[in-house]
Amino acid sequence: MTQATRFGVNYVPSKGWWYSWNDWIDQDFQDDFQAIAQLGCDHVRVHCLWPLLQPNPGMVSNTMLDRLVRLLDLAEANGMDVIVTVFNGWLSGFDFRPSWLHDNVNIFTDEAAITAQLSLLDSLAKRVGTHPRFLGFDVANEPCVLATSTKNVTTQPQGDAWVRTLLDHCQQLAPGKLHSVGMDHAPWLAADVPFGRPTLANTGGLTPIHAWSYFTGALEQYGPLGTGTLHLAEFMLELAKAFQDDPTRPVWLQEYGVANDWMTAQERETYVDKQPDPRSASKIYGALPGGVLTTSTESSQASSNSNTTSASSPWTTTSNPPAPVSRASSPKSKREAWPNPNHAIRHLSLTTTRRRT
Repeated sequence: MTQATRFGVNYVPSKGWWYSWNDWIDQDFQDDFQAIAQLGCDHVRVHCLWPLLQPNPGMVSNTMLDRLVRLLDLAEANGMDVIVTVFNGWLSGFDFRPSWLHDNVNIFTDEAAITAQLSLLDSLAKRVGTHPRFLGFDVANEPCVLATSTKNVTTQPQGDAWVRTLLDHCQQLAPGKLHSVGMDHAPWLAADVPFGRPTLANTGGLTPIHAWSYFTGALEQYGPLGTGTLHLAEFMLELAKAFQDDPTRPVWLQEYGVANDWMTAQERETYVDKQPDPRSASKIYGALPGGVLTTSTESSQASSNSNTTSASSPWTTTSNPPAPVSRASSPKSKREAWPNPNHAIRHLSLTTTRRRT
Protein backbone atom coordinates (compact mmCIF):
# COMPACT_ATOMS: atom_id res chain seq x y z
CA MET A 1 0.00 0.00 0.00
CA THR A 2 1.38 3.40 -0.96
CA GLN A 3 1.92 5.88 1.85
CA ALA A 4 0.10 9.13 1.13
CA THR A 5 2.32 12.20 1.39
CA ARG A 6 1.80 14.07 4.64
CA PHE A 7 2.00 17.80 5.20
CA GLY A 8 3.01 19.51 8.42
CA VAL A 9 4.98 22.46 9.74
CA ASN A 10 8.16 23.20 11.63
CA TYR A 11 6.29 24.61 14.56
CA VAL A 12 7.49 27.69 16.42
CA PRO A 13 5.15 29.09 19.09
CA SER A 14 3.59 32.34 17.93
CA LYS A 15 4.14 33.83 21.39
CA GLY A 16 7.42 33.64 23.23
CA TRP A 17 9.31 31.50 20.71
CA TRP A 18 10.57 28.24 22.29
CA TYR A 19 11.13 30.05 25.56
CA SER A 20 7.48 29.08 25.91
CA TRP A 21 8.79 25.92 27.56
CA ASN A 22 9.54 28.21 30.51
CA ASP A 23 6.49 30.47 30.36
CA TRP A 24 3.98 27.81 29.44
CA ILE A 25 0.46 28.90 28.51
CA ASP A 26 -1.88 26.13 27.39
CA GLN A 27 -4.17 28.38 25.41
CA ASP A 28 -1.35 29.75 23.27
CA PHE A 29 -0.42 26.26 22.09
CA GLN A 30 -4.06 25.32 21.60
CA ASP A 31 -4.64 28.39 19.43
CA ASP A 32 -1.54 27.67 17.36
CA PHE A 33 -2.38 24.00 16.84
CA GLN A 34 -5.95 24.80 15.90
CA ALA A 35 -4.72 27.29 13.27
CA ILE A 36 -2.20 24.79 11.89
CA ALA A 37 -4.81 22.04 11.70
CA GLN A 38 -7.12 24.41 9.81
CA LEU A 39 -4.40 24.72 7.17
CA GLY A 40 -4.82 21.02 6.50
CA CYS A 41 -1.61 19.92 8.22
CA ASP A 42 -1.54 16.61 10.07
CA HIS A 43 1.74 16.81 11.99
CA VAL A 44 4.18 19.23 13.58
CA ARG A 45 7.89 19.09 14.31
CA VAL A 46 8.65 20.58 17.71
CA HIS A 47 11.95 21.56 19.29
CA CYS A 48 13.06 20.94 22.84
CA LEU A 49 15.62 23.23 24.46
CA TRP A 50 18.31 20.90 25.73
CA PRO A 51 19.50 23.07 28.70
CA LEU A 52 15.95 23.29 30.04
CA LEU A 53 15.17 19.63 29.56
CA GLN A 54 18.43 18.31 31.04
CA PRO A 55 19.91 20.93 33.41
CA ASN A 56 22.34 18.35 34.77
CA PRO A 57 23.66 15.17 33.15
CA GLY A 58 22.02 13.12 35.87
CA MET A 59 18.76 15.08 36.00
CA VAL A 60 15.89 15.50 33.57
CA SER A 61 13.30 18.16 34.37
CA ASN A 62 9.95 16.61 35.24
CA THR A 63 8.33 19.98 34.60
CA MET A 64 9.58 20.02 31.02
CA LEU A 65 8.55 16.40 30.53
CA ASP A 66 5.07 17.24 31.79
CA ARG A 67 4.85 20.13 29.35
CA LEU A 68 5.97 17.96 26.45
CA VAL A 69 3.27 15.43 27.29
CA ARG A 70 0.77 18.27 27.46
CA LEU A 71 1.92 19.50 24.05
CA LEU A 72 1.25 16.06 22.57
CA ASP A 73 -2.17 16.02 24.25
CA LEU A 74 -3.02 19.36 22.65
CA ALA A 75 -1.81 18.08 19.29
CA GLU A 76 -4.04 15.04 19.70
CA ALA A 77 -7.00 17.29 20.44
CA ASN A 78 -6.39 18.90 17.06
CA GLY A 79 -5.82 15.68 15.14
CA MET A 80 -2.08 16.08 14.60
CA ASP A 81 0.99 13.92 15.20
CA VAL A 82 4.27 15.18 16.65
CA ILE A 83 7.93 14.65 15.82
CA VAL A 84 10.04 15.59 18.86
CA THR A 85 13.44 17.13 18.07
CA VAL A 86 15.57 16.61 21.15
CA PHE A 87 19.15 17.89 21.20
CA ASN A 88 18.84 21.56 20.35
CA GLY A 89 21.62 22.30 20.29
CA TRP A 90 21.68 24.48 17.23
CA LEU A 91 18.41 26.37 16.79
CA SER A 92 17.72 29.67 15.01
CA GLY A 93 21.30 30.88 15.30
CA PHE A 94 21.91 29.89 18.92
CA ASP A 95 24.04 27.07 20.30
CA PHE A 96 21.86 25.92 23.20
CA ARG A 97 24.70 24.03 24.85
CA PRO A 98 23.96 22.90 28.43
CA SER A 99 26.21 24.61 30.96
CA TRP A 100 27.42 21.28 32.31
CA LEU A 101 29.08 20.58 28.96
CA HIS A 102 32.37 22.38 29.46
CA ASP A 103 34.17 23.91 26.49
CA ASN A 104 36.54 20.98 26.15
CA VAL A 105 33.71 18.43 25.93
CA ASN A 106 32.85 17.16 22.45
CA ILE A 107 29.17 16.24 22.40
CA PHE A 108 29.72 13.76 19.55
CA THR A 109 32.65 11.80 20.99
CA ASP A 110 32.81 12.28 24.77
CA GLU A 111 31.57 9.10 26.45
CA ALA A 112 30.03 10.89 29.43
CA ALA A 113 28.23 13.35 27.15
CA ILE A 114 26.83 10.54 25.00
CA THR A 115 25.74 8.64 28.12
CA ALA A 116 23.83 11.74 29.24
CA GLN A 117 22.18 11.99 25.83
CA LEU A 118 21.08 8.36 25.95
CA SER A 119 19.74 8.92 29.46
CA LEU A 120 17.65 11.86 28.27
CA LEU A 121 16.21 9.76 25.47
CA ASP A 122 15.35 7.09 28.07
CA SER A 123 13.40 9.62 30.13
CA LEU A 124 11.62 11.04 27.11
CA ALA A 125 10.62 7.62 25.81
CA LYS A 126 9.12 6.67 29.18
CA ARG A 127 6.84 9.69 29.02
CA VAL A 128 5.94 10.05 25.34
CA GLY A 129 7.12 6.88 23.61
CA THR A 130 3.68 5.28 23.65
CA HIS A 131 1.65 8.46 23.24
CA PRO A 132 -0.81 7.95 20.35
CA ARG A 133 0.40 11.15 18.65
CA PHE A 134 4.13 10.50 19.01
CA LEU A 135 5.64 9.95 15.55
CA GLY A 136 9.23 9.57 16.66
CA PHE A 137 12.39 11.31 17.81
CA ASP A 138 14.31 13.67 15.57
CA VAL A 139 17.62 13.35 17.38
CA ALA A 140 18.94 16.85 16.71
CA ASN A 141 18.43 19.92 14.59
CA GLU A 142 21.27 20.44 12.10
CA PRO A 143 24.05 18.94 14.25
CA CYS A 144 26.49 19.51 11.40
CA VAL A 145 26.58 23.16 12.45
CA LEU A 146 27.63 22.17 15.97
CA ALA A 147 30.23 19.75 14.64
CA THR A 148 32.11 22.58 12.92
CA SER A 149 32.74 24.50 16.16
CA THR A 150 36.20 24.14 17.68
CA LYS A 151 34.95 22.33 20.78
CA ASN A 152 33.12 19.71 18.72
CA VAL A 153 35.61 18.96 15.95
CA THR A 154 34.56 15.53 14.71
CA THR A 155 35.74 13.13 12.04
CA GLN A 156 33.26 11.47 9.73
CA PRO A 157 33.66 8.02 11.36
CA GLN A 158 33.01 9.64 14.75
CA GLY A 159 30.01 11.56 13.48
CA ASP A 160 28.55 8.49 11.82
CA ALA A 161 29.05 6.48 15.02
CA TRP A 162 27.15 9.14 16.98
CA VAL A 163 24.24 9.03 14.52
CA ARG A 164 24.03 5.24 14.65
CA THR A 165 24.34 5.10 18.45
CA LEU A 166 21.51 7.55 19.08
CA LEU A 167 19.17 6.31 16.36
CA ASP A 168 19.68 2.67 17.31
CA HIS A 169 18.89 3.62 20.90
CA CYS A 170 15.72 5.41 19.80
CA GLN A 171 14.63 2.30 17.93
CA GLN A 172 15.17 0.17 21.03
CA LEU A 173 13.20 2.60 23.19
CA ALA A 174 10.31 3.16 20.77
CA PRO A 175 10.38 0.45 18.11
CA GLY A 176 8.47 1.05 14.92
CA LYS A 177 8.47 4.84 15.22
CA LEU A 178 10.01 7.18 12.64
CA HIS A 179 13.31 8.21 14.21
CA SER A 180 15.65 10.49 12.28
CA VAL A 181 18.35 13.13 12.54
CA GLY A 182 17.42 16.54 11.13
CA MET A 183 20.60 17.22 9.18
CA ASP A 184 21.09 20.36 7.15
CA HIS A 185 22.21 20.43 3.51
CA ALA A 186 25.96 20.30 4.15
CA PRO A 187 26.49 16.51 4.19
CA TRP A 188 24.65 16.18 0.89
CA LEU A 189 26.46 18.99 -0.94
CA ALA A 190 30.00 18.75 0.47
CA ALA A 191 32.36 15.89 1.21
CA ASP A 192 34.46 17.29 4.07
CA VAL A 193 31.78 17.13 6.75
CA PRO A 194 31.49 14.98 9.89
CA PHE A 195 28.49 12.95 8.72
CA GLY A 196 28.49 10.59 5.76
CA ARG A 197 25.73 10.39 3.18
CA PRO A 198 25.43 6.57 3.28
CA THR A 199 24.93 6.67 7.06
CA LEU A 200 22.30 9.41 6.88
CA ALA A 201 20.52 7.65 4.02
CA ASN A 202 20.37 4.25 5.73
CA THR A 203 20.03 4.86 9.48
CA GLY A 204 16.76 5.53 11.25
CA GLY A 205 13.28 5.25 9.81
CA LEU A 206 13.50 7.82 7.00
CA THR A 207 15.85 10.40 5.48
CA PRO A 208 15.18 14.08 6.32
CA ILE A 209 16.22 16.86 3.95
CA HIS A 210 16.69 20.59 4.62
CA ALA A 211 16.53 22.48 1.33
CA TRP A 212 16.81 26.19 2.07
CA SER A 213 17.43 28.15 -1.12
CA TYR A 214 19.66 30.68 0.61
CA PHE A 215 21.87 28.48 2.79
CA THR A 216 22.55 25.97 0.02
CA GLY A 217 23.79 28.75 -2.25
CA ALA A 218 21.10 28.06 -4.86
CA LEU A 219 19.63 31.55 -4.49
CA GLU A 220 22.98 33.19 -5.22
CA GLN A 221 23.92 30.75 -7.96
CA TYR A 222 20.62 30.64 -9.87
CA GLY A 223 18.64 33.67 -8.70
CA PRO A 224 15.26 33.75 -6.94
CA LEU A 225 13.34 32.19 -9.82
CA GLY A 226 16.05 30.14 -11.52
CA THR A 227 15.61 26.45 -12.26
CA GLY A 228 18.16 25.46 -9.63
CA THR A 229 16.27 27.42 -6.97
CA LEU A 230 12.77 26.31 -7.90
CA HIS A 231 13.76 22.64 -8.17
CA LEU A 232 16.12 22.56 -5.19
CA ALA A 233 13.85 20.45 -2.99
CA GLU A 234 13.31 17.86 -5.72
CA PHE A 235 17.03 17.72 -6.42
CA MET A 236 18.00 17.15 -2.79
CA LEU A 237 15.32 14.50 -2.27
CA GLU A 238 16.57 12.57 -5.28
CA LEU A 239 20.17 13.04 -4.16
CA ALA A 240 19.40 11.49 -0.78
CA LYS A 241 17.61 8.57 -2.43
CA ALA A 242 20.69 7.88 -4.54
CA PHE A 243 22.54 6.83 -1.37
CA GLN A 244 19.77 4.66 0.08
CA ASP A 245 20.27 0.90 -0.01
CA ASP A 246 16.52 0.36 0.37
CA PRO A 247 14.70 1.85 -2.63
CA THR A 248 11.44 1.86 -0.65
CA ARG A 249 12.83 3.93 2.22
CA PRO A 250 10.88 7.21 2.52
CA VAL A 251 12.49 10.63 2.33
CA TRP A 252 11.20 13.57 4.34
CA LEU A 253 11.35 17.16 3.14
CA GLN A 254 11.80 18.42 6.67
CA GLU A 255 12.65 22.09 6.04
CA TYR A 256 12.37 24.26 2.94
CA GLY A 257 11.16 27.66 1.84
CA VAL A 258 12.35 31.27 1.78
CA ALA A 259 12.50 34.16 4.21
CA ASN A 260 11.11 37.61 3.55
CA ASP A 261 14.53 39.24 3.30
CA TRP A 262 15.79 36.74 0.72
CA MET A 263 13.42 37.89 -2.04
CA THR A 264 11.21 40.81 -2.92
CA ALA A 265 7.48 40.51 -2.29
CA GLN A 266 6.84 39.97 -6.01
CA GLU A 267 9.57 37.35 -6.23
CA ARG A 268 8.14 35.48 -3.25
CA GLU A 269 4.69 35.43 -4.82
CA THR A 270 6.07 34.13 -8.10
CA TYR A 271 8.27 31.63 -6.24
CA VAL A 272 5.19 30.12 -4.60
CA ASP A 273 3.26 30.01 -7.88
CA LYS A 274 6.14 28.32 -9.72
CA GLN A 275 7.29 26.02 -6.91
CA PRO A 276 7.00 22.40 -8.13
CA ASP A 277 4.96 20.03 -6.04
CA PRO A 278 7.52 18.25 -3.81
CA ARG A 279 5.44 15.11 -4.17
CA SER A 280 6.92 14.78 -7.66
CA ALA A 281 9.79 13.00 -5.93
CA SER A 282 8.83 9.39 -5.33
CA LYS A 283 8.76 7.78 -1.89
CA ILE A 284 8.45 11.12 -0.11
CA TYR A 285 7.00 10.64 3.36
CA GLY A 286 6.03 14.21 4.06
CA ALA A 287 6.85 17.89 3.76
CA LEU A 288 7.31 20.53 6.43
CA PRO A 289 7.41 23.85 4.58
CA GLY A 290 9.23 26.71 6.21
CA GLY A 291 6.98 28.96 4.19
CA VAL A 292 7.33 32.33 2.55
CA LEU A 293 5.71 34.23 5.40
CA THR A 294 7.90 34.96 8.37
CA THR A 295 5.93 37.12 10.76
CA SER A 296 3.42 36.02 13.33
CA THR A 297 0.86 38.48 11.95
CA GLU A 298 1.07 36.95 8.51
CA SER A 299 0.92 33.49 10.06
CA SER A 300 -2.54 34.16 11.41
CA GLN A 301 -3.71 35.08 7.92
CA ALA A 302 -2.11 32.12 6.14
CA SER A 303 -5.16 29.89 6.22
CA SER A 304 -7.12 32.30 4.05
CA ASN A 305 -4.44 32.66 1.36
CA SER A 306 -4.09 29.69 -0.94
CA ASN A 307 -0.78 30.95 -2.29
CA THR A 308 1.05 30.73 1.03
CA THR A 309 2.21 28.07 3.38
CA SER A 310 2.36 28.14 7.13
CA ALA A 311 4.73 30.65 8.62
CA SER A 312 5.56 28.38 11.54
CA SER A 313 9.20 27.74 10.73
CA PRO A 314 12.64 28.09 12.30
CA TRP A 315 12.78 31.57 10.78
CA THR A 316 9.45 32.86 12.08
CA THR A 317 9.56 36.29 13.68
CA THR A 318 7.66 36.14 16.95
CA SER A 319 6.89 38.74 19.58
CA ASN A 320 10.12 37.74 21.36
CA PRO A 321 12.43 36.36 18.68
CA PRO A 322 16.03 35.34 19.28
CA ALA A 323 18.40 37.53 17.34
CA PRO A 324 22.00 36.37 17.44
CA VAL A 325 22.19 36.84 13.67
CA SER A 326 20.35 39.60 11.86
CA ARG A 327 17.74 38.17 9.51
CA ALA A 328 17.40 41.60 7.91
CA SER A 329 21.05 41.83 6.95
CA SER A 330 22.29 41.65 3.40
CA PRO A 331 23.05 38.24 1.86
CA LYS A 332 26.75 38.99 2.13
CA SER A 333 26.62 39.78 5.83
CA LYS A 334 24.47 36.74 6.53
CA ARG A 335 26.89 34.53 4.67
CA GLU A 336 29.70 35.93 6.80
CA ALA A 337 27.71 34.96 9.88
CA TRP A 338 28.20 31.33 8.83
CA PRO A 339 31.83 31.48 7.62
CA ASN A 340 32.25 27.72 7.32
CA PRO A 341 32.07 26.89 3.60
CA ASN A 342 30.07 23.77 4.37
CA HIS A 343 27.15 26.03 5.28
CA ALA A 344 27.30 28.37 2.30
CA ILE A 345 27.75 26.06 -0.67
CA ARG A 346 28.22 28.47 -3.56
CA HIS A 347 28.16 26.13 -6.53
CA LEU A 348 25.26 23.73 -6.65
CA SER A 349 25.16 21.67 -9.83
CA LEU A 350 21.96 19.96 -10.85
CA THR A 351 23.82 17.88 -13.39
CA THR A 352 26.35 16.05 -11.21
CA THR A 353 24.06 14.04 -8.96
CA ARG A 354 25.54 10.69 -8.05
CA ARG A 355 23.13 7.96 -9.06
CA ARG A 356 23.08 4.28 -8.16
CA THR A 357 22.93 1.92 -11.10
